[in-house]
Amino acid sequence: MSWRRVWTVLFVLGVFAAAPLARAAEVETAHLVVSDPANRFPPEQLRERAARIQGLFDKIVALWQADPDVGRQGKIRVVLIPRVRELRLSVFHMARNGAAPVREVLAAPPDGPAQMLAHKLTTALFPSKDKLVRNMMGEVSEMRLGNPRSFPHCGLGADAWVLALRRQGRYLPLRELGLEHAAWGMTENDKGVPLTSDPDRHHRAYAEAASFGGFLFARYGMAKLKEFCRLTGDTGRPWDTVYGAGLDALEAQWLEALNQEAPRLESAVALAADLYAKDPSGACDQAQKARP
Repeated sequence: MSWRRVWTVLFVLGVFAAAPLARAAEVETAHLVVSDPANRFPPEQLRERAARIQGLFDKIVALWQADPDVGRQGKIRVVLIPRVRELRLSVFHMARNGAAPVREVLAAPPDGPAQMLAHKLTTALFPSKDKLVRNMMGEVSEMRLGNPRSFPHCGLGADAWVLALRRQGRYLPLRELGLEHAAWGMTENDKGVPLTSDPDRHHRAYAEAASFGGFLFARYGMAKLKEFCRLTGDTGRPWDTVYGAGLDALEAQWLEALNQEAPRLESAVALAADLYAKDPSGACDQAQKARP
């Protein structure tokens, strides 16, 4: 899929998310309500799919040693989207059930391996207001438990994309990845569903967050990344409090670690750089085709 089309596809999702789900077939699991609004799946298949998604969520909870917090926040709603042409990415947003906010994941694609489902279930588990936190933690889960071919890894891996971006002079300093959607090449509709507005920046920002989050998880451990998530709020990101170093120092450590890995990743880096030079918006799609 050309990433130029993602905005349009996610807009369709936004319209879909706004539709009433009263008649949707649903299956409840321990922590989820899995909904099939189009009623495409027979009851047995829907139960099987719900059990599979619950199984993935169980692995995410175990990875992060987390509390799903169903008692306070309610169950996470997972919506199996209908067959929308070329849809690839799962989406998280806070929906409404009357006056109460509901954690909702729109699971994509309707057929084939899930795309970013582990990521978005992790976001639902840790619904931080900070996109950097969400994307770092989400991609830790995606790479360990999900689909390594999904965006932003695209079969090559986030580390390779970051090295390629640095080689091309297109790297975004992490301090530019702020709270607002625009910093991530995104916007949202009036229902709060995120939309991609700049596919180039979207991929660069997500690849960097994925690689940096993986570095922090591997070097400093799961507990510190969870603590960072817990402490991040309106007062800013507590780099020094949690990691004993500021963002610039941590970024330098990460980039040095990537440089050490560069020889091993050279074939993927070279391909990523070539694809990005030809078409930044379509590089992910072309990488997925090149690495079946």
